[in-house]
Amino acid sequence: MFTCFIIDDDVSISTLSGFISLVDHITLIGSQSSTEGLLDNFIVTKPDIVFMDIELAKQNLTATVQFSNISTLIITGDHAGSAFEAFELNAIDYLLKPLEYSSFLRTVIKSKKIRFRELEKCLKNLTEPNDHFFIKKDSNGKKIVKIKYDDIIFIEASQNYITIIMEQCKHLAYLTMKEIEKNLPADKFIRVHKSYIVNINKITAVDGNQIFLNENEKILIGSSYRTNFHQKLNERLLKSERNINKTIIFN
Repeated sequence: MFTCFIIDDDVSISTLSGFISLVDHITLIGSQSSTEGLLDNFIVTKPDIVFMDIELAKQNLTATVQFSNISTLIITGDHAGSAFEAFELNAIDYLLKPLEYSSFLRTVIKSKKIRFRELEKCLKNLTEPNDHFFIKKDSNGKKIVKIKYDDIIFIEASQNYITIIMEQCKHLAYLTMKEIEKNLPADKFIRVHKSYIVNINKITAVDGNQIFLNENEKILIGSSYRTNFHQKLNERLLKSERNINKTIIFN
């Protein structure tokens, strides 16, 4: 069900109310012929579709901008030449008075499609895992490569670049360690040295200040990173009252 709110003169409110009653799956939740208390009403009702007279819209630009950012805004007016102003207010359509049902129905269908697309996008963002990012492989940015978090073993600083070491390959990217670190999920990656970020899930063992990754890679933990690393490690460490060896093995 889509909800509508009307801000217009009394004649237009009556006309639009009648039109809305003829269309399935949309309902009128409020109307007013002035801008008094408009923003408060909008915050309470949060309509999907707002019909608003252009003169009233121009009287309260702040509210109008907020409407267009949250609801689909449809502007009404007496002059065809006001259509350009309506679109500058971020309206999706402009209805010329006297209002006609055919024009009303066309713009409501358009509004529904926009709202459905927004809903689909939100659902897609909720269901799609954020498991990757893209990088430009060189300073010219001619080739863009998809990098999956789970494929990264570690990342190494290489002067003005970083090298992303992966299971089957490695990529050089024109990024700083700080830039890549802030875009990595903290539950998967940790900085262990000024020159190294490791994938926690690729750690196979820790021996003193050395980290072993996928059996073949060995990285030294920097002195300023040791406390944070061991705190992170302890979150996953199975603890016993007995003494444990210096070497910790991950299965």
